[in-house]
Amino acid sequence: MRAAWDGIDAAKVWDAHAHLVGTGDSGSGIAVNPAMESLLDPAQYARRLFFLNAGCAHDAPGSVDRAYVERMRNLLDGMPGTKLLLFAFDRTYGEDGKPDLEHTAFHVPDAYARDTARAHPGIFEWVASVHPYAPDALERLEQAKRDGVRAVKWLPAAMGIDPASPRCDSFYAFLEKNDLPLISHAGEERAVLGRDAHDYGNPLRLRRPLDAGVRVGLGVDGSASNDSGHMLAEGRQAMLLQRVALGASALTAEEALWIATRGGAAVLRREDIGALAPGMAADFVGVRLDRLAFAGAQSDPLAALVFCAPASVDLSVINGQVVIEGGRLLTVDLPAVIARHNAIAGGLLGRVEV
Repeated sequence: MRAAWDGIDAAKVWDAHAHLVGTGDSGSGIAVNPAMESLLDPAQYARRLFFLNAGCAHDAPGSVDRAYVERMRNLLDGMPGTKLLLFAFDRTYGEDGKPDLEHTAFHVPDAYARDTARAHPGIFEWVASVHPYAPDALERLEQAKRDGVRAVKWLPAAMGIDPASPRCDSFYAFLEKNDLPLISHAGEERAVLGRDAHDYGNPLRLRRPLDAGVRVGLGVDGSASNDSGHMLAEGRQAMLLQRVALGASALTAEEALWIATRGGAAVLRREDIGALAPGMAADFVGVRLDRLAFAGAQSDPLAALVFCAPASVDLSVINGQVVIEGGRLLTVDLPAVIARHNAIAGGLLGRVEV
């Protein structure tokens, strides 16, 4: 594990998606929807067990909150210097500005996330969760800013937040003025039930905060997002979705590539990555344009990268180390890794009754 960190400044690595969960048994103020504790609602009941089991806190009756935090601390033992961003989670609110407890899966107060981070400043930072429809939303943002919050977290589909609504404009103005990023789930939401307003997870709705100057980071349910981790392909998809909704000139290839590189670095508050410039990390890739995939696209090489989204690169340099050269991975014995992967997959299938 430690060898994997060679050449990496761990102090600049923050896990930007760590949910705080619990049962409130420590006086934390965490509240769980009664349906999640009832066998009469098996889907919600199973989700509660899944969340607690994932945090190794399911077998700690009476001390679930404490056990969950200790588990996160233990996970960081092998990653010296890095931090977790702990997420609070606000209640669902209706269009009338009143809390909708029936459709609130759970509530993790900002104060609990703040206090947990303050108790362990070397490994935790905290992220507030403020519903923009709440009557005191701006006052809560002001308090969070005074308390050293790092960002604001939304889950629109579950919390009933329409990011494209004009009623969010004052919220966005505060975030932009105070340089606070917005971390919002996008896509279909299956992990947390609530309002089930899946259309609110459409990333196109986040154009409004982007136009207001807010730095926006997207989170997804990994098992439901079905992506390949291909940065250029994701940029291409974002560009095409904008064009479908808003016209052919809605987002250029250059803007899509900027979002994937400089924009991502800005959300992470990283000033050493995202561009090729003196003092920056030497992270870059090279792609040969004489491939068949780029035939006819020579007039604009940058647009060709985004529109054609190559499946592989010919050169990759990470923090000054050449990792791929001539299309060949240099840092691992790839045939051996593939063979081991296939063996593990075969072993798993062998234990499954078909």
